[in-house]
Amino acid sequence: MLQVQRRGADSRESESSRQIPSDNYGKIDYLYTFAAAPTKKRSGFKNGQAADGCWKGMRTIARNAVGWPDFVPKAHWDFHHPEMDVLEIQVDKDATKAFKAANQNQPFAHTQLDAQGQFGVTGDETPRDRPRSFDIIDGEYQTYKCANKYAGKVNLDDSEMGTTKLTKFPNDAVMCLTEYCHVNLYYFNYPKIKERLAWTEETEAEPDFGDLFWLYGTNKDTEAIWLLDKSMELARASGYRIVGAATVSNPKWWTADQDRQLLYQKIDAPRKNSCVLTIEGSDMSIGDWADNLNAVIGRSFCGFKDVHPGFVDAARMMIRSANYTWNIKQKLPFCDGLTVSGHSQGGAIAHIIAACINSNRDEVPEVEDDKYDFNTIKWERQDPEELPEVSAEDFPYWRN
Repeated sequence: MLQVQRRGADSRESESSRQIPSDNYGKIDYLYTFAAAPTKKRSGFKNGQAADGCWKGMRTIARNAVGWPDFVPKAHWDFHHPEMDVLEIQVDKDATKAFKAANQNQPFAHTQLDAQGQFGVTGDETPRDRPRSFDIIDGEYQTYKCANKYAGKVNLDDSEMGTTKLTKFPNDAVMCLTEYCHVNLYYFNYPKIKERLAWTEETEAEPDFGDLFWLYGTNKDTEAIWLLDKSMELARASGYRIVGAATVSNPKWWTADQDRQLLYQKIDAPRKNSCVLTIEGSDMSIGDWADNLNAVIGRSFCGFKDVHPGFVDAARMMIRSANYTWNIKQKLPFCDGLTVSGHSQGGAIAHIIAACINSNRDEVPEVEDDKYDFNTIKWERQDPEELPEVSAEDFPYWRN
């Protein structure tokens, strides 16, 4: 059994190393994020339910063809990422063209590459009738293991692990600021990576990273680029059903920005009745970017110090929302395990709420949680059960 470990009066040290088991409250089993922004100053969040502090899952980051990294997930302003495995991918234009040529009979082959090797939509298609999640790019990749400390706050360039030597600019001084690097690159040919994800069964004889492609697609479902019934159709095809959908209004700067969350439940074994909570990232609204750029002085969240203040605001808006509570939180007790996923700001929120959920803050009286974040976010486990699928007709406002 894990034990509570005290290390003097330094609250930062105790909060990052404390391990507290609990059978009463729900926990985060897996964490899968894409292009997530860093969230915590000085050191990243550790998993309070793991002896080594590492999160089970994967944080995926990307580079363009010449080696420029996606700007958003780069650790900056002394904010760092959680301790977890990392997948770094890099697009290759020739490999992408070859992949498309070899898969002309597949749905994703109906789109065209432009001169820069980027995907577009053909004249007879719209995002409404065919999701962009079928557009796949190919290239190189490299993995870094949390247990060997080649992830988290450690510079990834220092790693000697991985599958392929990626093209990198010295010290990553030049970064990519385009939507192509921050969105398109993550539609990657993940099945080519013949490694085992944290949630892959040991009995799987030929494991690969293919589930990451579906998980990234769920992140795009929350953006309502296509209709909810299309997301439900894609979920069923992947062995899931959508059992919860919520929309949280961001009132900052008098905007009408709406941030969405979806809850999926696995239909069959393995992981039958387990759930995936996916959180929307930033759009072009003023409210979202007010949160993204609000990164000067760290703020407390769930007893953790020095957390990105803009993402704290976004996380609190979500967990305090009646829409989220009614449509998603009240269903979590009946999930047989929970995975959290998100892209960009959504990934950052996923990191923050996962750290809170796995910390059991209300059982640690010396840690201040003056905003009652843990009390707001927690839920008590019940016997797992099959949850009813949502009806698309109940969410007519699900549109971009």
